[in-house]
Amino acid sequence: MAALWGIATASLRFVMMAVGTYCADAYRASSVEIFIATMVIKNFLFFGFSYPSHITATAAT
Repeated sequence: MAALWGIATASLRFVMMAVGTYCADAYRASSVEIFIATMVIKNFLFFGFSYPSHITATAAT
């Protein structure tokens, strides 16, 4: 199960990197806002992915 979470996290990060890079290059006037938005989304997603593993780790003990 951990491998699936790792694959999902890596794939989302690669997709977000590609989309963020394209948007920052295509819309140079809004590049700072786009960068901040991708960082916020990334942090929320990775927190959401790490929370279920925390629950399962504490429930096992």
